[in-house]
Amino acid sequence: MGQCDGHHPHRSPSRRPQRARSGRTSPRCRRRHPNTQPLSRSTRPGPRRQPRQTRPLGTTARSLIRRFHRYEDMILRFATDLAVPFTNNEAERAVRPVKIQQRTSGGCWRTLQGLTDFALVQSYLDTATKWGLNKLDALRKLFTTGPWLPPALTPAE
Repeated sequence: MGQCDGHHPHRSPSRRPQRARSGRTSPRCRRRHPNTQPLSRSTRPGPRRQPRQTRPLGTTARSLIRRFHRYEDMILRFATDLAVPFTNNEAERAVRPVKIQQRTSGGCWRTLQGLTDFALVQSYLDTATKWGLNKLDALRKLFTTGPWLPPALTPAE
């Protein structure tokens, strides 16, 4: 069933639904409904869209300048502290597999236990990668000799 410019639903002779057209009335619709007018924007059912509020360019620029002055030490910290990276690519790379899993699973995990297991495995593999180990080698070692621990975190004997 299709809509004919907001008029009542009808079926076309070819059994294919007609697409609703905004602002235009199709010849077929005019033939089927000669005494009716298409619905205007104000009389169409459904939510009305509000016009987008935009600020003048000067207001946006002033807001950005104020924000830069307020957080200048945090924004330029990478220039004074060499331990701070220039970009946050490493942090985003660590989060990417989680977001991909979330997107492919429909936005959620089926159980809290499944989420916990995924987070543990992901954390283990991410740590091994940051220490220069291959993910497959880290998993082999995990299942053959036990978990790999970074040298600084090995328990004292």
